This record gives sequence, C-alpha cells and structure tokens, in this order.
Amino acid sequence: MKITLDLTDSTQLAEILDAIVGAHLKSSRKQIIDWHSTHPDDVEYDTKVIGALDTVIEYFTGEDDDM
Repeated sequence: MKITLDLTDSTQLAEILDAIVGAHLKSSRKQIIDWHSTHPDDVEYDTKVIGALDTVIEYFTGEDDDM
C-alpha cells in the first residue's frame, strides 16, 4: 500500500494529525477503563480524566463516540 501526503495542503495535514491524536486519546481512554482501579481516589480521578478525554476526543474527531 502506498500513501501519498501533500504536506503543503494544510487541511489534509490537519485532518491527519486530528485522526492520529484522536486515535491516541481513544487508546488512552480505553486503557484507563480496562485498568479499572478500585481505590476510591483513583476511581474519582479516572472519572474526571475520562470526562475530559471524552470532550477532547469529540473536539479532535468531530464525533461523540458514545464511549
């Protein structure tokens, strides 16, 4: 498979970067959920982080992932 990128096209570059960042954020969110800490402090903090990630994921991907 060959992929050609026109790095002079700022729209294409922005879309690619948004997709990469969005994928990384989704992966980070999944990792937090999969870890599933049971300590009350961790649960509280993880809930805040997941909420923040949901907001940023929606911003970068333009979609509400309904995670």
